[in-house]
Amino acid sequence: MGGLTFHHLGVASADLAADVEALSSLGYATAGEPFTDVGQGIRGVFLRGPGPQLEVVEQLPGSTVLEDWLARGVRIYHQAFLADPFQAELRQLRERGGLPLARPTPAVAFNGRQICFMMLRDQMLVELIEAGPD
Repeated sequence: MGGLTFHHLGVASADLAADVEALSSLGYATAGEPFTDVGQGIRGVFLRGPGPQLEVVEQLPGSTVLEDWLARGVRIYHQAFLADPFQAELRQLRERGGLPLARPTPAVAFNGRQICFMMLRDQMLVELIEAGPD
């Protein structure tokens, strides 16, 4: 493989069930089981349909991880890419001015593979996902 491969668009939700139902009217259906990631403060589900794969997530009680996005009305807030090899792609984005928002961390949604959110110089939020089996 090698390099970056598009994986999904991240959708911030104030009501996961309502948004999944609304997106079903556009032909989207759940892909896999819903997940809860306490470390990230979210629960969510992947959806597949006529457009790009979506990851719809809502905050867990007490979490504020999506607060700013939702307060500004931003729903599609990140794009995610499989990165192979992960560390090399992370380093390349840093060299181009990308700023990691936190250290790489294992993600429940990806069976413990590492993820890292990075803010690019143009203020675009990107999630890198360690490549491996979905």
